[in-house]
Amino acid sequence: MKKFAALLLTGMIAAGCSAEQTADAPKEEPSCADIYAACIEGTDFADMTELDSDYMYNYYGIDTQNTEDYAAGESTDVMKTDVLIILKEEDDDERAQLKELLETFKERKCEELITYNPGEYDKAQNGAIGETGSYVYAVMCENSDDAVNIIEGLF
Repeated sequence: MKKFAALLLTGMIAAGCSAEQTADAPKEEPSCADIYAACIEGTDFADMTELDSDYMYNYYGIDTQNTEDYAAGESTDVMKTDVLIILKEEDDDERAQLKELLETFKERKCEELITYNPGEYDKAQNGAIGETGSYVYAVMCENSDDAVNIIEGLF
């Protein structure tokens, strides 16, 4: 019985030590696709279609070939404003430029919606353009705050 207790105690100590080492290890950054999927699953986005690099360049002015990673989508219904864009860029200056492009997009989207689709204006106005670590994001959906919490919770 004493040997069993000693083995059990040794196992518990070893497990505690390995758990402590795991907690101190740097957290692996998620891919943009993982962040995108977590937001889509965890919030109330409309049906979304993924955006290819040509569309990103032509519509948003973002050359995704110059980013380290990206995932993007917008509502399949043209009357909905839902947008989710996740961009990864390590370079601070490049990341700042990407964030500026997303902020410009949001401003223009709000200007467009106030005239042509006022029912979706609040969604765009309450949308979020943000940055966490080496990622920049744009979120427009009914509960943009929930999507931002998901994004920031992954880091």
